[in-house]
Amino acid sequence: MEEDTSALIVGVLMAIFGLVGLFLAANARDLEMSIFGFSLVALACLFIFGLIRRHYDRIESLRITAVSAATASSTESSSSE
Repeated sequence: MEEDTSALIVGVLMAIFGLVGLFLAANARDLEMSIFGFSLVALACLFIFGLIRRHYDRIESLRITAVSAATASSTESSSSE
């Protein structure tokens, strides 16, 4: 539960950084600031997608662990009969 809360907080902060990057790129007067703004947006998007991927990978690993434990327990109970 603690990891979910920290991931949510980091995700919100990265979304704010992405919005700041959009504002920087939109109001840029030179090419360097525009590139920096778009880079900040790209970094924020990739980071948030990484958080989402890690969340679903964790759920899938818990599901696989539960299925393998259930399979092992049913195999043990059928072999003891």
